[in-house]
Amino acid sequence: MKKTFRRINIIIALLLFFTMAFTSIALAETYIVKSGDNLWKIANQYGTGPTALMRANNLKTTNLNIGQKLQVPDASTHFVNYGDTLWKIAQKYGVTVTELVKYNGIKNPASLYVGQKIKIPQKTGWKAKADKLVQAGLKYKGAKYEFGASSKQTKTFDCSSFTQRAFKDIGITIKRSSRSQYSYAPGRLIKKSELRRGDLVFFDYTKDGTIDHVGIYYGDNKLLHTYRNPQGVELGSFSKYWHNRYVGAKRIIE
Repeated sequence: MKKTFRRINIIIALLLFFTMAFTSIALAETYIVKSGDNLWKIANQYGTGPTALMRANNLKTTNLNIGQKLQVPDASTHFVNYGDTLWKIAQKYGVTVTELVKYNGIKNPASLYVGQKIKIPQKTGWKAKADKLVQAGLKYKGAKYEFGASSKQTKTFDCSSFTQRAFKDIGITIKRSSRSQYSYAPGRLIKKSELRRGDLVFFDYTKDGTIDHVGIYYGDNKLLHTYRNPQGVELGSFSKYWHNRYVGAKRIIE
């Protein structure tokens, strides 16, 4: 009898351990503080605010130590920032307010507080993967443009190192240059009329007859990309300017 109870206790303990482990994974990803980091920089990188980051991590001061671990929002978690509403959060992640309320067990939708962790319902299929890709790209919005930027860092990007990084962040490896992303696996070429969220779009930026620019199609006639402009990584219009330089498109997320 004692052995039976002991086994039951061990099983319960293991279940609790794995439940807590998977819950922590679902809540947020971990960021390790590096030299030169500060709360404002990290918060901007992950699309949140420094106060939200402080409260989500129970920080008493803005001082950080190299090697310190911080929970940061990812595709499955949002840290409530100043001005956030459930409607704004729902719009950002492509879900409904009703889904957020039910998934988080929220009793009063109007009583959000800065630093509150909101779990985002995860969908399946190509659209869910495309949404994750877009969120991965938006995380770097505002990062400066640098031609030939190293793919080993995320402070600066050129067009193809940005698309390569966004795909890497969701577990997909693609080539480094815009021309090789167009010409080599993975993915398949598609018609312009077939464009959907998450597809790669390629351009002859300088009109010299070769591909020299790539971006991610966001949907709603918008591009998530970076090129020689002061905004760096941006969500901009798929304008006439870009339509006139369009070469082709490729679908990697099926």
